[in-house]
Amino acid sequence: MNSKIVQTDKPYRRKILVVMFIVVLAGLALFQWLVPWANKTVQQIDPQKGLTLVRCALIIMFLAIVSSAAYLAFFGRKVLKHRSFPPPGVKVLRDTRLVEGAAATIRGQIIILLSLLLFIFGLYGILVTLYKLYLFIGR
Repeated sequence: MNSKIVQTDKPYRRKILVVMFIVVLAGLALFQWLVPWANKTVQQIDPQKGLTLVRCALIIMFLAIVSSAAYLAFFGRKVLKHRSFPPPGVKVLRDTRLVEGAAATIRGQIIILLSLLLFIFGLYGILVTLYKLYLFIGR
């Protein structure tokens, strides 16, 4: 059993926690003020422009999923290349036992498989949602 430990990068962890806190606050603020504004705006604009806005918003949401899948695939390939998890140079938020060899390769393969599934579901979501919207609208 490997007893190597990848040490926590405490300044990085603090930075991540501050960023997460700010993102949560920004999300709550957006939800509080943006949703009522969006409801009012959507009711006032012409339906075709509203549908265009909805399409754009849906595509942006699904593209976020697809880009996350791409990052996970990149990370999984890095794990496979170095045969270690976490791969060299990756900052960790807590002390992490280093896994090497076959066990790391399996983890890398699982990460790549999950990223592929996430990509497929994201792409499926984009296509099906736009198709259903097309059927609903009739154009």
